[in-house]
Amino acid sequence: MLMSKTGCGANVRGRAVGAKPAASGLARGGRAGRVPSQGSQAGKLLRLGQKRCAKVRAAETNQEAGSADNSWEDWSPEGQDEEGAIFNVSLPKPIGVSIGRGNDGRCYVSRVDASRGSIDPRIQPGDKLLRVSQSFGEETWEALNYGQVAYAIRTRNGDVYFQLQSRGGDMSIFEKKKVDSTAAQFQAERAGGNYGIGTKELQQRNYIAKMEEARKRRELFDDGLEKFKSKDFENAILDWENVLGLEPDNYMGDNFSKVSQIYQVAAYNIACAYAKLGQTDPGLEALDQALNSGFSDYDKCRQDKNLAAIRQAAPEQFKEIMDRYDEPIINMDAINAVKNFFTSPFK
Repeated sequence: MLMSKTGCGANVRGRAVGAKPAASGLARGGRAGRVPSQGSQAGKLLRLGQKRCAKVRAAETNQEAGSADNSWEDWSPEGQDEEGAIFNVSLPKPIGVSIGRGNDGRCYVSRVDASRGSIDPRIQPGDKLLRVSQSFGEETWEALNYGQVAYAIRTRNGDVYFQLQSRGGDMSIFEKKKVDSTAAQFQAERAGGNYGIGTKELQQRNYIAKMEEARKRRELFDDGLEKFKSKDFENAILDWENVLGLEPDNYMGDNFSKVSQIYQVAAYNIACAYAKLGQTDPGLEALDQALNSGFSDYDKCRQDKNLAAIRQAAPEQFKEIMDRYDEPIINMDAINAVKNFFTSPFK
């Protein structure tokens, strides 16, 4: 395990969908001044409209008060709302669906690749993840935290259950948010070759925002280290998975690396934590992810006592992963080829 030296919800777009049906229900209730009976169809419409109006009023009150209660957003019946249908899938592992962290902090499908594992034709990149199966049993978690979702997928014993919301292939949730509404004006200023106070201000804001994001990632990474040291391996994994989820888009390091060092080390540390928990398959998956991202301390992988449980439980799988990224210490294929070359065919 290494210490690096380097360092809800959807937008409020609700419509007062209950206001007009409520008024219409009153108008068609029968004769003037007549209130529909409780059991009639018009009465049901009236009550539905009243409930929806109450939800709208509560939502507006919550917005004005800065409330984080978004339960009112679930208006539409039978799995339908403004963003699309809600559907359930169960995928046998390995799965070919990758989950990413959107710019609102929630989890979304970032990639669908049948060559990597099982998929479902209904799943599209950009779909929102609502619930995910827990590691064991039939219980599910609400997909609010990227780290918890990644942990649940890796450690799932059996098929992985997802509840998803279709977004029609819209990937804008992964786009970086604009710093402020005047960004377009500053962009035009730069395009015209006029470097003014607006451009300078935007650059300063972008730099500050970037440094703040880096500080948050470093704090999460260090929190994970403290939890690992205190043997709280599961929560250490959650912190480090969130570090992975906060990897900046289009990263380019000073050495032209496309993956940050803190990502590489966090991925390696996740493998160590899984090894400490005795979870071999998730540990091997995390180790493969670390090496694929550019972690290249191969000697440490082969000798680190924190990975000892994985090396002992699955020596062949461990060797296969290591040989994929590093030249084998002893290339048995080459030795056998030379041996066969000098062996007489008549023996």
